[in-house]
Amino acid sequence: MIHKTLYEILGVAVHATDAQIKRAFRKRVKRAHPDAGGDADKFREINHAYEVLSDPVRRQRYNETGHGGDSKQADAVQKHVAMLSQIILNAVQQNPLGCNPVQTGRDIINGKIEQLNRVAQLDREAATRLRHIASNVIKNGEGDNMVAAVLESHAGGGESHATKLDKEASVWREVLKLLDDYRWKPDGERGQQMYRPPLNTTYSGSFLKWETVS
Repeated sequence: MIHKTLYEILGVAVHATDAQIKRAFRKRVKRAHPDAGGDADKFREINHAYEVLSDPVRRQRYNETGHGGDSKQADAVQKHVAMLSQIILNAVQQNPLGCNPVQTGRDIINGKIEQLNRVAQLDREAATRLRHIASNVIKNGEGDNMVAAVLESHAGGGESHATKLDKEASVWREVLKLLDDYRWKPDGERGQQMYRPPLNTTYSGSFLKWETVS
């Protein structure tokens, strides 16, 4: 997927003046307005581009980070870039045979996501079993059912942990998206020195270590 920059959306140069940006915005937004038969998504895209580039602070942040959102969103993008950088560097440094850094990065991240999803599913299944057991614990007489309460508490803890893992997996999916626009030049060329067969058949277990959140 090829993503347009905010400058490309408005059709201006990176060093365009405020006046040039405003003129480009007025011209494009008029044609894209839904009331004039334009596309609603493109209309919103143009407005967003202008909102960022017409604000000196947001424009500078966009130029530095490539992200047009607020500071919180920009921080998240920087975090994702740092996570991806670490994955790529570790893969290249720990693979003495050489590798396709793009596909290896995808393999590693997908492996992390799969493991997080698997552990989250096991947590939820364990919570379901505990609640089933708790529902069959009967206390005679008055007072709280402490046995059932303990089981319910542990079930809730398991579900909370599963939710935490879901969020971590979601973060890794955002990191994975950063590789959407990249490819390895010798892909599929077995004669190339740097050719690497699929990770799961060649390097699985040799240098990849998955870590889960406790």
